Amino acid sequence: MPFLRLSRRKRGEERSAGQPAPPGLIDLTPSRPLSFTEKFDAIAFSAFGDLGARLARTFELERLLAEAGLNVHPAVYGARVIFVTYLAIVAVLLALLPVIYLPLPLPAKLIIAIVLAMIPVYTFLMGLMYPQSKAGERSRRVEYELPFAATYMTTLARGGISIGKIIEKMAESKVFFAMRNEARRIMREVRFFGRDILSAIEYVAARHPNRLFKDFMLGWVSVIRTGGDIVHYLEAKTTTLFEARINAIRVVAERIATFAEAYIIFAVIGSIGFYVFFAAGSLLGIGGGGPQALISFILFSFIVLPLVSLATLVVIGKMLPPSGIKLEKSKRVVLASIPLALVLFFLLTAVTGVLGNIMAGNYDKKTFMLTLVATLVSLEAVAVPTAVAFLSETRGAKGLEHSLASFLRDLAEVRKTGLSPERSLVYVARRDYGRFTWIVRQIAARVAWGFPLRKSTEAVLKRVKDWFTVMILTFLVDAIDVGGGSPITLDTLARFTSVLAELEVDLKRRTRPYVFMPYFGAILTAVATVMVLQFTVQTLTAAPQEALGGLAGFTPEQFWQAATIFSMAVLVNSFMMGMVAGKISARFTEAGFLHAALLTAIVAAVVLALLGGA
Repeated sequence: MPFLRLSRRKRGEERSAGQPAPPGLIDLTPSRPLSFTEKFDAIAFSAFGDLGARLARTFELERLLAEAGLNVHPAVYGARVIFVTYLAIVAVLLALLPVIYLPLPLPAKLIIAIVLAMIPVYTFLMGLMYPQSKAGERSRRVEYELPFAATYMTTLARGGISIGKIIEKMAESKVFFAMRNEARRIMREVRFFGRDILSAIEYVAARHPNRLFKDFMLGWVSVIRTGGDIVHYLEAKTTTLFEARINAIRVVAERIATFAEAYIIFAVIGSIGFYVFFAAGSLLGIGGGGPQALISFILFSFIVLPLVSLATLVVIGKMLPPSGIKLEKSKRVVLASIPLALVLFFLLTAVTGVLGNIMAGNYDKKTFMLTLVATLVSLEAVAVPTAVAFLSETRGAKGLEHSLASFLRDLAEVRKTGLSPERSLVYVARRDYGRFTWIVRQIAARVAWGFPLRKSTEAVLKRVKDWFTVMILTFLVDAIDVGGGSPITLDTLARFTSVLAELEVDLKRRTRPYVFMPYFGAILTAVATVMVLQFTVQTLTAAPQEALGGLAGFTPEQFWQAATIFSMAVLVNSFMMGMVAGKISARFTEAGFLHAALLTAIVAAVVLALLGGA
């Protein structure tokens, strides 16, 4: 009987990789080198294994890790959290040593010590909250894809496909992401742990954080075991999911509205107040004047506000459904444009002499104009190429939802005449479906030339950057290849596609009004601050010198200094507001560069129109 040998081999007994174990032994040598995470977990568990197990029991880490889909033992994860916290404590103690001897006031040392002491606490809390965060992200992504997956399952079930084959097809699907991972978890339980397909579905669904997914899958299993009408159940549950999706879209739109309004209030009211304070202080030489005010202005305008805009992009991205399409070309363009834009800005300011004037503190109208132009050109150098790449990648991908639904309805009707699915597709391609026409005609042409339907569709869909279209056509191909593409199957797909198209259009319609809020906010910020600058200058110019007292030393340099710094700040933040507008409008971050290019140019024109004649 074979036995385990866990002890270390003696020197000279090491086997080379790939050499079989001696008879009667089970080889426990790793087939690959341990990763950094595995080594880190091994050290953590050996040092804090008992504490990790207690932590896991106290905070129910087993349930949280299962819901998050993290394949790590609860005690190991608990030991990992404790070990990371321990390392953070050591790092904080080492950082506190030089702080003690720094020539700083005692209150400053106390503040630094309190901030550093919060780092281990934050690290520990983040370690405990990470599984909850992953579980929430898993639930959100599955909930978005579930109506589409239910449509896919119903279509295949209508074609007579078994539940095991449906899960297997979904695990191999390229159009799903979250649901594909869930299907792979189910297939893993079947292939590696020997469960039957129904038990595997129950095991995965019972530990899933999303209630809709759990009810849908467990109900499906129950209907199969009791011998119920599977197709009727799937169609009824799919309709229920559509209704839930409608309510979810309404909630998403309301959340985006609330967050967009809060962002605009902070960006506009905060910016106007801070800009006005800085501008008036710079011109009057009191309160907001001086190097400290300049540093505060730079920190607020070029660090705080852009960070708030980036945080807004991330939060809105979490609220909106995922786009499902990767725009590789646009990402490469933006990564290449950013360093080129920085080099371009410094070249423009150096060649025109603006950089030297700013360093020397010499501000005039020419410095203001050239700085504004250099900032505008540098920002446009990032925005315009990326916007062009985005438009090139997504060309012809808008407004396809209703055309696709009409195509499927026509295909189902022609299929009822007795023509094969391929012949029906070629016949329907003669009709006009608007922007969708070129897609269906390209597929039909390849099919008419004798290429298989799946290869023809996949070849055409490589040029389509609309996830909804790619998904539905993939459903169609699977329904025909696997289920035979019967008229009732195609009719079911067409019916559900119409509802899904309405859901997609409804989401765009509800979020469209909030696209214009960043435009309004950026233009309002620029106009309000320029008007304050002009009003302050007119007041100082018109007032008698003896009435100004200590303010009689006002010079035009002070005005142009404030105008130069303000123009750079307002353009940068207009750029970021345009990014937010694009994220709301198209769900792609890359779409923000189109709005950023437009909004930055508009704000620059407004500033030049108001200050160009000063």
